Amino acid sequence: MGSNWKKKVKEGKASQGGGPYVGPGKHLLRLDLIKEIETAQGKDMACAEFIVEETDSDDSDMKVGNRVSRMWNFSDHPSAPGNYKAFLLALWGDLSEDDPPEFTALEDEELTEEQIDTSSSDKNPFNGALLYCVAHETITQKNKSKFTKCKWELREYPSDDE
Repeated sequence: MGSNWKKKVKEGKASQGGGPYVGPGKHLLRLDLIKEIETAQGKDMACAEFIVEETDSDDSDMKVGNRVSRMWNFSDHPSAPGNYKAFLLALWGDLSEDDPPEFTALEDEELTEEQIDTSSSDKNPFNGALLYCVAHETITQKNKSKFTKCKWELREYPSDDE
């Protein structure tokens, strides 16, 4: 093996994870982290990682206790910013004091750039939040490929001891 690989390792970007991804089904997911990524190819992305708490999926990747990811590729997919925004609107939404609490998503125009930055920062107030996700596969209009569309709902704020 030549020595060129060491230079490539030194100058390359570290792997940012990836897969298994949130698959079709109804899931309760515990948010572990959100991060913004620039890939080795220079693509801008965001990634959320979760722990599966409950699911109705038979997919082996979606077993309770497994770690799953959701990626938004802003460089290649025009719908990614809107899909990521829908996720953030759920996180920044509100849970009532009712039992069970009633969820209200943040309104579209209410999301600020500061909230977007905070969501993927070390200060992310949502790490540990419980989200309900209804995911189903659809076919994209542009290139007719499979895409898993997710509808998000905040179910529980993170506890203070997380």
